Amino acid sequence: MKMSSTPMPYRSRRSRSASTAASSACAPRRRLAGFATARAAPGGTTVVEIPAPRRAAQIWDAESDAWHTVQGRYRLRAGRSYADLRVEATCDAL
Repeated sequence: MKMSSTPMPYRSRRSRSASTAASSACAPRRRLAGFATARAAPGGTTVVEIPAPRRAAQIWDAESDAWHTVQGRYRLRAGRSYADLRVEATCDAL
């Protein structure tokens, strides 16, 4: 029996400085940053690459009618679902 799973990376802000707090005030604390489907035999493992698009670190600014990158450190977590996150890494804004 083979199992199929869809790892889903979520990104969240690691820390906020005074300059980024205002610009990210309306941004969600966590959001889905991408997904991929993977297959592995029972007890097996597999490696999955999930690109994180630049848009994952951006918020929409209605006043300027444009996307803006929220600078800072992000925590990327991946797993089968938000309730089952098994992998974690950090990175700067994309």
